[in-house]
Amino acid sequence: MKTNLLPTFLQKKKYEIVKGLTLDIDVSNNPYNIPIENLFSMAMRINKKRRFLFVSNVLGKHLAVDPFIPMLTGAALALRFIKKIYNIESLVEKDVIEALKTGKNLKETYAKVMSSKIIPPENLIFIGFAETATALGHSMFEFFSDNSIYIHTTREKIQNINPSISFEEEHSHATSHRLYDCYNALDSSQGPVIIVDDEISTGKTLYNIISSMDKYSKRKKYIIASILDWRSKDSKKLFYHLEKKLGIDITFISLLSGEFTVNEDLNTLDAFINKINSNNSSIINKVDFKNEPEIISLSLKDFKLDTLNYSSTHSYEKNNASCYLKSTGRFGIDSSLWNDEQKTIKKIGEYLKSIRKGKRVLCLGTEEFMHIPMKIASYMGDGVKFHSTTRSPIYPLNKENYAINSGIEFKSPNEVDILNFVYNIPSNYYDELYIFFERNVDDKTLAPLLSKLKLTKTPRIYILKLT
Repeated sequence: MKTNLLPTFLQKKKYEIVKGLTLDIDVSNNPYNIPIENLFSMAMRINKKRRFLFVSNVLGKHLAVDPFIPMLTGAALALRFIKKIYNIESLVEKDVIEALKTGKNLKETYAKVMSSKIIPPENLIFIGFAETATALGHSMFEFFSDNSIYIHTTREKIQNINPSISFEEEHSHATSHRLYDCYNALDSSQGPVIIVDDEISTGKTLYNIISSMDKYSKRKKYIIASILDWRSKDSKKLFYHLEKKLGIDITFISLLSGEFTVNEDLNTLDAFINKINSNNSSIINKVDFKNEPEIISLSLKDFKLDTLNYSSTHSYEKNNASCYLKSTGRFGIDSSLWNDEQKTIKKIGEYLKSIRKGKRVLCLGTEEFMHIPMKIASYMGDGVKFHSTTRSPIYPLNKENYAINSGIEFKSPNEVDILNFVYNIPSNYYDELYIFFERNVDDKTLAPLLSKLKLTKTPRIYILKLT
């Protein structure tokens, strides 16, 4: 009998996502031996540019997770970073990886991480990609107690500010990225830039941002940190040539790397998609809701809680001219400001813990606004899950081993011309749902979302506005 001598975490794997769409994966490096099913599952995007999607099981974006899991995932990337770049070993590394493998001792492990922060040997600039990796980049940044700045790219156009850098993400549902470097960090520091994304496939987006950044501010060293790195040999050559062209050094760090091959039978796939559409299997849960949920709108000022610092910067969106928070990283945040803001975040979480009544609670971030709600959720006690609304359209299917089983489509309360989605909220499952907004939203723009959330049969829905 022939035996496969490869360890399970390095074996090839085939995914039949749907009829006519399969993916062959060949894992070449898994430094922490984390089972790949812990890290991702698969679904089909509503996007002909790229039909498949790696749905993260550890980000808290499309799928509900314990809020400590995405924060520990960011810590794991930070641990890989300090080991590979500075040859620094951390005493918490073993605990972090064990927690991600088993899902146990998450809160206790994260407490160890936060008490083991380090000061890096040089100034660091972390850049997280919107919208999926805003919290991942923030979690990696907060591993360091000083000498660090975090900025995330944004899809939004900001009033009275020109972006420092703009670039494109070709295969995305929303292609334009903007980087607002209001700290002037890229000009004032020659330290390395750590670009954080959840998954790299071709690497074209990274190529675009590094090319744009080099025109804006010259530096020698870039580190690309991601959970998954699927670059092919040709894609890797692309970065080798970019290094030579710009005279820079680019280092890649990931929790899992390898290559994949997409197999598409277009006739079968198109027939399958037509069948979905003809059956009206839309991304809206079809549930009759008879009992209206209790809707509670909370303003932190009403309950005499400290508010987070906010920026005087506004959006162009005529339906929402309220201020952004400073501490998200959209305009840049340094370690000192973030450390101060966390005290308020903890108080908010503890207050919500004191008023919650349900055993099973879901906290929802909104679009790019993920990390602060995630941190708040982590202080709300046991039985709390977290994920976020998204601009990413995905086909939901009732299919074994398929990531997205149900979904809700609605107009964004922040920008009403943009469609949002939220996935996999089981009907009649959660006792309470808390949805967090960075900026103020009015009842009119909230109505489309609330009407769809009623379909989940959640008895109490809390609206939290953090400005």
